[in-house]
Amino acid sequence: MHQICKIIADTSNLNIQVVGGGSINLGDKFGNTLLQVNDNADVKLFHGTTPAEKLATTSTGIDVTGIIVSDGMSTNTS
Repeated sequence: MHQICKIIADTSNLNIQVVGGGSINLGDKFGNTLLQVNDNADVKLFHGTTPAEKLATTSTGIDVTGIIVSDGMSTNTS
């Protein structure tokens, strides 16, 4: 798959909007995907030097891989 890369640098206080069809991926300088936004679907967050998926949105909430650390927690079971 041929990838087109663009570097965005903005030091102002303006918002940056990225629009694309399919998916939008943000990654590190090594080419690893760290954030993946899929059109009309899920959002995934990755972590580590060989990125592993840690959090993903689903149609019913979120899916977390690993341990959740929180300073407070409440749940809604309805």
